[in-house]
Amino acid sequence: MREPEFVSGFCLKREKTVPLSGIVGVVLALVSVFLRFFSSYFAGVVAFIATTKAFVGPVRWIRVVYSDFDEFTGDDEFLVSLKGDESFDYVEGFVFSNNDDPINGWPSVPLDPNHGFNPKLIPSTAGSVLYCLEVAFHYRYSDQPSTVDMWVPVKAFDPNKKMLGSFHQPCHANNENNVKENSWIAYTCMNSATDDGPILVSIITRIEDSLEAVSGLLERLGFVEGLKFQVDLSNVEFLLRLKRVEEQAKADGIWEGPHPWLKLFISKSDIFDFDRTVFKKMLKDGTGGPKLIYPLLRSKWDNRTSVALPDSEIFYLVALLRSVPAGPLVEKSVAQNNEIVEWCIRQGLDSKQYFPRYQSKEDWKRHFGNQWTRFVERKTSFDPMTILAPGQKIFKRTHRS
Repeated sequence: MREPEFVSGFCLKREKTVPLSGIVGVVLALVSVFLRFFSSYFAGVVAFIATTKAFVGPVRWIRVVYSDFDEFTGDDEFLVSLKGDESFDYVEGFVFSNNDDPINGWPSVPLDPNHGFNPKLIPSTAGSVLYCLEVAFHYRYSDQPSTVDMWVPVKAFDPNKKMLGSFHQPCHANNENNVKENSWIAYTCMNSATDDGPILVSIITRIEDSLEAVSGLLERLGFVEGLKFQVDLSNVEFLLRLKRVEEQAKADGIWEGPHPWLKLFISKSDIFDFDRTVFKKMLKDGTGGPKLIYPLLRSKWDNRTSVALPDSEIFYLVALLRSVPAGPLVEKSVAQNNEIVEWCIRQGLDSKQYFPRYQSKEDWKRHFGNQWTRFVERKTSFDPMTILAPGQKIFKRTHRS
């Protein structure tokens, strides 16, 4: 008989590896000592240590294409308004030109070089630009559903307290006293054990049926049929996706060049006007880089900060991430950015620049709006001689004799 392992003072039977997505703790213990240890662990000032194992699972990365801006924004807002565990783990979007330009058009959408973009699927009603909703879903468990499709004994889970109750019997997936639980805590039996013997258990958070969750969410979206692109990749590969963009930009010789970016917050009520004028007219041929657009919730921001936001609860981040070679194109891009900002001001859009660069104090007052008085008070308190950041042209330096 194989000798048992000793982990953190507990005699544990050797178990199979349990893969988990994200940084999720797997606390191993014997049922006979589990409740006592679990109570000691909380607020135990590190006098009790739980041995943990974690597996960062793969990610399903998906892009779907829209021709209708109303449908695109509706689905975007639907996803960001869902509770965290009910939506995708990552939601963004971007605008691209309705043509075959390799940087700004159809070829910029597929996630895999072997995936082609079929323009014949684009509706005849489509305009000069199309829209892409980009999402990602982190797998909640391994490729073996039997290992991770957890069941929670009814007596052992109290959803109101989010804590454990009593646990006195072995758990079996076919036990009629067990119910499936996807939100808080779940158990899985590791190895076999007699009914009267100790059972090794794992405490696992956020257990969900990943594939069903992805399919269920996609079925509720109104993207163009057939224009869906997806890949499965490791969590590290997903996190390093922008690193590959950086490497490509360096290879193309544009990484070290100027980046005349523009980032705006546009309220939900004004985003359609922005789309009609800016995306479909001013920027219909592209910008030489991504044109991001996705909704944010004002209530998720800390109103104690100095950032200036639109008044509406739902507003959109619009980011024009240009990469252009040094020369006339830089001046042209900066001029176009200024034209867009000035148009937003003239039209009275509920909009704000993120990290703006204004040239007068009056422009800064308009930018901060009703937060201006608080901003001035904080400046007076923390930098009374206005030593910091004179180049922003918000405050003039004062001199004391």
